Amino acid sequence: MKRRLHGDRDHIEVATSLDQVGATLVATGDVVRGLEVQQDALAMKRRLHGDRDHIDVATSLDRMCRTLASMGALQEAVKLAEEALAMKRRLHCHRAHIDVATSVVRGLEVQQQQSLANNQPWYCKWDPSVIATCVGRVGAT
Repeated sequence: MKRRLHGDRDHIEVATSLDQVGATLVATGDVVRGLEVQQDALAMKRRLHGDRDHIDVATSLDRMCRTLASMGALQEAVKLAEEALAMKRRLHCHRAHIDVATSVVRGLEVQQQQSLANNQPWYCKWDPSVIATCVGRVGAT
């Protein structure tokens, strides 16, 4: 429907719909196709927003991180988690915010999953001050 409305042009409504379709495909077990659709959504959002940080791009990065982690593509998932976290921190001026905390938790989960998959002891690879800043004061904002 959104594609018919907007044609072949990039549009945020189309990108958002693609993201939702991708998440639905993943949730119903078609993970490979879901990831492809999520990649299309992210690519469109990047074209729409260019090099600027935007919460829509960060949200797509988070979603793809979860999908890749569920597929066992943990190195790729960690990269996306780190990119989403960095973008959200810039968007929220390095202050505590629930969006930032969500990315921290997701990134830590993927790091832990990666360590366990490699039979390595898990330790946080991110600076503890980043985590404390992002998570420690979220309830106060």
